[in-house]
Amino acid sequence: MIKNDFLQMSEIPVYQIQNDNVTLEAIKTLITEKMGKKGLSVLIKNDEIKSGGLFNSSKTPCIVIYNSNHQKDYIKYCITAQKQGVTTIVTTFTWGYSELRAKEMVAQHKRESSVLGNIFSKGASKTQMIEENFYYQTLEEIIIAVFSG
Repeated sequence: MIKNDFLQMSEIPVYQIQNDNVTLEAIKTLITEKMGKKGLSVLIKNDEIKSGGLFNSSKTPCIVIYNSNHQKDYIKYCITAQKQGVTTIVTTFTWGYSELRAKEMVAQHKRESSVLGNIFSKGASKTQMIEENFYYQTLEEIIIAVFSG
């Protein structure tokens, strides 16, 4: 279960789709298929978003997309598909953090704050940063393609 407070709106637009067949299972299948064609492996799990407090809480079904090789150290994507009449509203959130990006931010701060920090502070691997950013970019492009076409 994901607490609503941990979620951030992603840069992916919110989609309003006039189709009764849009389900989280269909979304899961499409994204898995398209990521596989790009040679990137994802793990998509069913989950719920919990909103509200003890007495007025609600739960919204969602799917969570993980990089199958980096389940704990990459940012995760969370997608909801809520029906409102004949319209399905699909929203994408992000949650968690990237250990690599955090490491790079700390190293950057050390480099900027002192001469010794500039000499000894080792940031994240450029190759790993490129791989991680490629994963996010590819996943976002696929999510957008699934809903806009």
